[in-house]
Amino acid sequence: MTTLADLEQQVGNLTGDTSHTIFPLLQIDDWINRAIEDLSVHFPWYTDYTISTAANKHTYDLETYIKGIVSVEYPTGQTPPRYLQRKAYTEANFYLIPGFYDLLKTQTDDSSTPTILYISDVTPASKTIAVLCSSDHSPLTTSSDATTVLARHVHLIGLFVRWKAFSERSSHDMMDPSPLSNRFASMEIAVQRVEQAYKDALARAIAAEAESGISSWQMDRFDRIY
Repeated sequence: MTTLADLEQQVGNLTGDTSHTIFPLLQIDDWINRAIEDLSVHFPWYTDYTISTAANKHTYDLETYIKGIVSVEYPTGQTPPRYLQRKAYTEANFYLIPGFYDLLKTQTDDSSTPTILYISDVTPASKTIAVLCSSDHSPLTTSSDATTVLARHVHLIGLFVRWKAFSERSSHDMMDPSPLSNRFASMEIAVQRVEQAYKDALARAIAAEAESGISSWQMDRFDRIY
């Protein structure tokens, strides 16, 4: 597992600031977590989420960290498993036919407005709904924290942070009394190059996952953006 300390060293090697005299660790750690947020958009963390049913209920609150749903199994324990299909809960016959689910995603981190799972089945008490969901990778706060980003994607974190480090230096130079100096122009070109290096590496990683079938999940006609 790659820890925050490992990532700090990787970033130091990429930027040439191995002693962290130019970029303090507090700044580096913030960029590392911004990189993890960016990668979570393309390579989310998939986790299992279990819900205990209540009698005669169609809606269940989910945690705010859940970004999307891959599958909903209900009731659990059947052979073969019974998976619900996605369908808009606003359709007139949603509650008339069992076997469907929908998701209303929250647009805030406020726990008072959670993400809501709708299912068309009338649930009894003490059954189980098994949800495979996607969420962001956890931020890293201490040096021993290990990232949940896949090992084959960890190098992207360093490339992202290098881009942000170059951008910071460019912004610093822009405040110089002579912002039109050759140094500033050269730095802007360098920023564009390291940004493109990150985006090219990210595009290759996305393509590789798609070819392997890992990123083959696509929106169907029932999926909507809220």
